[in-house]
Amino acid sequence: MRTPFNELREDVKESAMIGGLAIIWAILLVVLIVVFPPNMQAQGSRVFRGERGDGKLMALRIHYTRCENPVVLKHLISRVLPEILAEFKSATLTWDGRDWASCWIERGGYVHSVDEEGARLQSIPFLRFKDEAV
Repeated sequence: MRTPFNELREDVKESAMIGGLAIIWAILLVVLIVVFPPNMQAQGSRVFRGERGDGKLMALRIHYTRCENPVVLKHLISRVLPEILAEFKSATLTWDGRDWASCWIERGGYVHSVDEEGARLQSIPFLRFKDEAV
């Protein structure tokens, strides 16, 4: 038998179900953002500027695109495991007035890079890189 009380109870159940689904969707969205963060390529690049030992300026500009430079990859293949190789991203090292192709990876809060001649740059704290858009 349909009574106003029964109708009210059905409305409350439906509202609770909709609220519960909304909470489940919100939790799912948060989990997806944490597990699959938004694409870092939208950030453009970041740059570290410093001085070499001889007082000349140098810069390492890191990009968020995959490292695909064949010359740099040739040096990395002999140094890193294949599964780690895929994590390297492209970079540009400005050294002695010239731009060098480079690739980088972040480990433990530090950026590690190798240039097209196979030279490693000293590890640089990631926090020292500044957003180029600023």
